[in-house]
Amino acid sequence: MRHGCSTLLEAKAHDATYGGYVEFFNRDWSAEPADVMPYLGVPHGVKTMNTHLHLMEALTAFYRASQLPLAATRLAELITIQSNTVVRKAHGACTDQYARDWTPRLAPDVARASYGHDLENIWLLVDAHDALGLPIAPQEDLFRTLFANALAHGYDRQAGGFYDSGPLGLDADRRGKIWWVQAESLVSALTMYQLTGDAQYADVFRQTWQFVNDKQTGLGVRRVVRSGGAGRFDRRRQGASVEGGLPQRPRASRMLCDCYPSPAARSP
Repeated sequence: MRHGCSTLLEAKAHDATYGGYVEFFNRDWSAEPADVMPYLGVPHGVKTMNTHLHLMEALTAFYRASQLPLAATRLAELITIQSNTVVRKAHGACTDQYARDWTPRLAPDVARASYGHDLENIWLLVDAHDALGLPIAPQEDLFRTLFANALAHGYDRQAGGFYDSGPLGLDADRRGKIWWVQAESLVSALTMYQLTGDAQYADVFRQTWQFVNDKQTGLGVRRVVRSGGAGRFDRRRQGASVEGGLPQRPRASRMLCDCYPSPAARSP
């Protein structure tokens, strides 16, 4: 079954000319009419960082299970896309929308950094490299750069937690703190601490963990937004909580132990 799905995706969706994948079809794999808006709300023919991020996540798991050479080839292709093609080097952030040939779409409404996606990209790239047995050291500078941009423009240093998004090179203007952004930032901070030993990533993890624990954990809490005044937040109950996100992430428990060593291992 899993090999059949891989074969179907290869035959119907992979773009052999420009790399990556075509994202939107009818149920019978025919092209949707031009007047039908794709499910992610992007124009027809656009490739997105978001979709390819999660294709990389899926192919990482698929390659580990199958060891198929073609899966390794496609995963390596997605690593290139996610570590280079979607990164706007002048800003140290990723943007989401591209033409079929990967020309970036940079109109003001889409030339934005999504901090949760950038931080998620870090740990998913680490995981993809691990699956293929590739060294991660050549990517460490990229990971530091993506994390630094999210910290500079999208992090609440007073209360902890990352905002939704903002224009490239500017501070966040969508300042809700969405549950999944916090979940990805926690795993990314742990991953960076494990890779580098740099205490700033452990500090970001601890402060964000405290924010989630105090403000966002609980049945139905999906988004927290400032409601006026320092430290005042509005808990908006719209969906699932962050509690369902972190424990499922690979190696999260082991990285938690790295960040919070046992009492015997701590300095007096």
